[in-house]
Amino acid sequence: MNWAGRRGRCRRSRWPTCPRGPAGPTPLVFTYLLNLSNGALNSALHGLGLTDGRTDVFANRWTAMLALVLISVWQVFGQYMIYWMAALQNVPDELYEAAELDGASE
Repeated sequence: MNWAGRRGRCRRSRWPTCPRGPAGPTPLVFTYLLNLSNGALNSALHGLGLTDGRTDVFANRWTAMLALVLISVWQVFGQYMIYWMAALQNVPDELYEAAELDGASE
């Protein structure tokens, strides 16, 4: 993620671009995946032999809640991944050297 250019080290996290895409396609993607009649989830479950017919994810309150939680996590995962990568890149080299001397890399 870091690269050396004419002006030294440049961090991609400082660029003004948004790592997350627009929130508009998210409902369209999950409408396709969770569609009752021809969704990808129903096709996958039927292909694996786990269900005989159509599975309505939103018919049961527990599966509906699980689907909504997974959609929310998927929506913000990219943003949090950028935060974790930026935090890991800011670990000083002295800590890596100290860990290697202590035998933490074994």
